[in-house]
Amino acid sequence: MSKASLIAPIAMIIMLSGCEKASPTQNLNAAAGICDVQGVKDALAEKADVNSPPSESDGGETTLMTASYNGCADVARELLAAGANVNAKIATGPLSGETALTLGTNTRGNADTIKALIAGGADVNAKAEGGETALGIAARYGKLEIVEALVAAGADVNAVGALSETPLAEARSAASSPSLSSNSNFGTPQGHIAIVNFLSAHGGQ
Repeated sequence: MSKASLIAPIAMIIMLSGCEKASPTQNLNAAAGICDVQGVKDALAEKADVNSPPSESDGGETTLMTASYNGCADVARELLAAGANVNAKIATGPLSGETALTLGTNTRGNADTIKALIAGGADVNAKAEGGETALGIAARYGKLEIVEALVAAGADVNAVGALSETPLAEARSAASSPSLSSNSNFGTPQGHIAIVNFLSAHGGQ
């Protein structure tokens, strides 16, 4: 099951459900998932728990993770200012061990959000289950600006990830893979080549 199927729909499910009144924490997560800064502020004013998952079935995904995955930089800043735990990890399920930072390096993520997380104290070398790192994911998805931000913040350029490859090797594999180069979710071959060159220049192996 993909990360999109687990995190992105949370906000819309809550918003569309008319069965019962949503809690402030559920409203907070719903607003975070659609980059609604004012909605986040309103929910926080209603005493939403910034570090609590919106429901017991979510595996521990926090609102900051939802914001990061969906590339909502301004929302992430609001949550961090309100005390969100930037290094919280998902406790159970297929995303076990993921943090807001690792989730923010995927297809919807952007450098602005990653920089906000880094400024908020994110551990750039945190590893999810299997050894997945934010830098390795960003390299695989062709996110050059995110790669640059992570390296500038001290990410280990030679950390071995879940695929037993370094970030450089991940970018090189993606650049030469016909199936990935034809998938817009994984960027472009040119983008991966730029990452290969950047990581090579910064000690990548």
